[in-house]
Amino acid sequence: MTNNWKSIWLKKGQNVLEKDDSLTLRELLKADGFDSVGAGDLTEESWKAFVDFIIQKMEIDSSTQLLEVGCGAGAFLFPIYQKGAKVFGIDYSDTLVNIAKHAMPLGEFKVAEANLIPFDNDQFDVVLSFGVFIYFPTLEYAENVIAEISRVLVKGGKAAILDVNDAKKKQLFFDIRTAEIGEEKYREKYDAYPHMFYEKQWFLDICKKLGLKATIEDQRIENYGNAKFRFNVYIEN
Repeated sequence: MTNNWKSIWLKKGQNVLEKDDSLTLRELLKADGFDSVGAGDLTEESWKAFVDFIIQKMEIDSSTQLLEVGCGAGAFLFPIYQKGAKVFGIDYSDTLVNIAKHAMPLGEFKVAEANLIPFDNDQFDVVLSFGVFIYFPTLEYAENVIAEISRVLVKGGKAAILDVNDAKKKQLFFDIRTAEIGEEKYREKYDAYPHMFYEKQWFLDICKKLGLKATIEDQRIENYGNAKFRFNVYIEN
């Protein structure tokens, strides 16, 4: 599968840093693409509610060493950062990384590929990745990313791979997307930009292979159109 998405994400948010004011969560959500097809009527309140759910589920507090793989402009990390946590992030878009640095100056952000995480072994208590695996070029690449996540996690650490396209709901994905803009327009716009879809069992098998424990839950974010065909993977190292 050819991955043309990188060119899209390198262009995202180019005008965001032209303003001198502090960045808002709404601006970060927009830079991260949550104003496009599939996002639905996603509100800041529903976004914050989901982030709070993850904070509780992953037991994140101000002492947690937390990394997001594919952090983009930092919309997911921003509410956590505002609670006083030290956050780290990587993304292959230097534009989005610069936005994250501006929004969260006490965080640490690096430009990097997800399968080559530029941090030490056993460094993080929690690793998160939201809506990123859908843009990977191959299953082999995705497996390498999971191995890298395991490498940088402390023993007993936790990871969450969130917002993953469910292979069993691929037709539903197509039906919802084409209903919004029409099949012809959708194909014209997105045929060169395919999404990866995953079998839930694939994650369970890869995690078992790597000596990790994994559980899977369907995605639930209020007013988020993509939630209908996505799931979340929770991992313990």
